[in-house]
Amino acid sequence: MRTYVYENLKLEQKEGKGTLFVNGRLVFKGDGYVALNMFIDKSGNAPAVRNKFKNQLTMREQVKWKSKTEEPKKPEIKPEEPKKEKVIRRPKKIDKLFK
Repeated sequence: MRTYVYENLKLEQKEGKGTLFVNGRLVFKGDGYVALNMFIDKSGNAPAVRNKFKNQLTMREQVKWKSKTEEPKKPEIKPEEPKKEKVIRRPKKIDKLFK
């Protein structure tokens, strides 16, 4: 378990889970990345805290939002395949089998 302390904040991280305490009171318990972001936010975005977690913040993939002005992609129109003709099957003559 890793514990980080900054002024009145305490962040505990263990196996991808995070727990955030402010003034000794539990504020958040759950996903480690969310707890990390809350820790940074509650610290007032302090440069010392941001530098401490610089690697974790840069490793995370940025969300790629689609702009509202971007037109949705049109689905590709596939040419229709020629329709196959129905096969007419002739009934077998069962009588020949029993004679």
